Amino acid sequence: MGRLFMKYDGTVERFAGDAIMIFFNDHVLLPNPAEAAVRLAMDMHTAFAKRVTQWQKRDYDLKIGIGIGIGIGI
Repeated sequence: MGRLFMKYDGTVERFAGDAIMIFFNDHVLLPNPAEAAVRLAMDMHTAFAKRVTQWQKRDYDLKIGIGIGIGIGI
């Protein structure tokens, strides 16, 4: 997923267990950070789907959840 963060100029804020927090428009100003976040989410979902079948063959049932929050930071 790291390559995708860079593709959309996302800034990794933290890794917490199996979660990743990505900021947009943080140190890299973007014309439309919300669009970048949505495009990243779509690409992450596609990348995950390509790999999940490999894990299912090994009897693992993996899922992905992606949330996008838009607000004003302080």
